[in-house]
Amino acid sequence: GKLLNELLKQAGIDHEEDVYFCNVIKCRPPKNRKPTKKEINIHKPWLLQQIKLIDPKFIILTGSTAVKTILEVNNPISSMRGKWIKKDGREIMTIFHPSYLLRFSSKETEKPYYLTLQDLKKVSSKLYAL
Repeated sequence: GKLLNELLKQAGIDHEEDVYFCNVIKCRPPKNRKPTKKEINIHKPWLLQQIKLIDPKFIILTGSTAVKTILEVNNPISSMRGKWIKKDGREIMTIFHPSYLLRFSSKETEKPYYLTLQDLKKVSSKLYAL
């Protein structure tokens, strides 16, 4: 959470005022493993209801589990990130998961951390243009 909050701050997004966080599944799987397809299918209706109730203008999908669940695709994030995707009347941006960024923490240009920050700056620009 700390890394994502730091990235949001660097991008100019107030994570306390302008962001609502939710997870694909509502509990942590044992040993913090990726959730199974069955677990995702059990929790997905709650996630979709949350999105419906919050009614966000934009959604940021962090990581492959979120991308696969919401967009129902198997594309790698590296091929989708940085582009706005429209679905169900909402605009969606996919970004690398913070745990991935911790493993590949270089802040050099064109590395995952830098790219994620650029993607979040796009979100910030669109958010504050409203």
